[in-house]
Amino acid sequence: MSLLDDLISTPQREQGGSIATERFDFQACWGVSRILTLHSTGDDYAVAFEFHDDIVVLDSATAPTSATFYQLKTDGKSTWTLPRIARRGTKAGQKTASIAGKMYDNKVKFGSSTKDLVLVSNAAATFPVGPFNGAGEKEYKKFLADMKSENVLFDEADGSLFRFEQAHFSLSSYESTLLGEVVSFIIEHGKLHECNYKAFYLTLLDYCKRRSKTMSEVPDLPSLLRAKFVTRSNLTSWIEGFVKESRSRPKWSDVVTDLAGFAPTAKSALKREWDRYEQQKMAVLDLPTFEFREVVRRWIASLGSSADPMATILSNAVAELGASRPAQTITASADYIKAVVLYEFYSQ
Repeated sequence: MSLLDDLISTPQREQGGSIATERFDFQACWGVSRILTLHSTGDDYAVAFEFHDDIVVLDSATAPTSATFYQLKTDGKSTWTLPRIARRGTKAGQKTASIAGKMYDNKVKFGSSTKDLVLVSNAAATFPVGPFNGAGEKEYKKFLADMKSENVLFDEADGSLFRFEQAHFSLSSYESTLLGEVVSFIIEHGKLHECNYKAFYLTLLDYCKRRSKTMSEVPDLPSLLRAKFVTRSNLTSWIEGFVKESRSRPKWSDVVTDLAGFAPTAKSALKREWDRYEQQKMAVLDLPTFEFREVVRRWIASLGSSADPMATILSNAVAELGASRPAQTITASADYIKAVVLYEFYSQ
């Protein structure tokens, strides 16, 4: 069987309950950052979230031969040592798996396809970033002995699979750090210097968070890739779509001149909904927004060369589109409908 077949058919390790919100967000941000880094190398990749481990990186989305498994741990106080990583607890009188033991479980399941087993944390370690053997001979030998004691399948050569990586994010600023990386990424790969960077950032982050949700049985490879992975082709198409949308994006400053008869509070409400729609519009998989956009575009086309003032057009839009929008479309306020009509009207 191929590595992808193995990933589908092999039962996942039991999860120890829901992930704390802070760690969940940190994990998703780190995963997005790793995707941006992988994409910039030019090589193929597929990144999974909460699938056999916190993050799994395959060397190909179509015919992978190796997998790197990442376990992420946040810690605001302590540093990491090999004894701590190999320490086992006790539950109901039985020893539980150590952090390293859980990491090694992937090597047991996927054998020679396992490239690296990586512990990632915001906290530092008492040994250098990189292979665990950097901790020193005595401590490393103790680690190997502890692993052999925990799992009889462990071979001394397996120790070379273990690595430590300190995240470049801090617990207090990981979101802003990632946003900065996304801005640099879009400038480099999309050649855009003025766009709604945050919309792309939020969409990408939300997509990756949704890859972390518990997955029911996956019947085939395409379903697996859709359910759990982000691939090079995914990100490439998102960048292309974002660039296309951004270059045809109308500016609120150009639109507001046609709202001279609107009260300041009305303009403010429209601007909020304008921004909300623009963010949803950037979401590649936001089907309800896409369907509503098509309804709006057809309605605008039906206006022909109407000489009605904008206030009348928007009033008519609320009356007609509020009733005709697709049933699955999000509940839309009058201001939201007006903002969408404005946005699409000036996108023509």
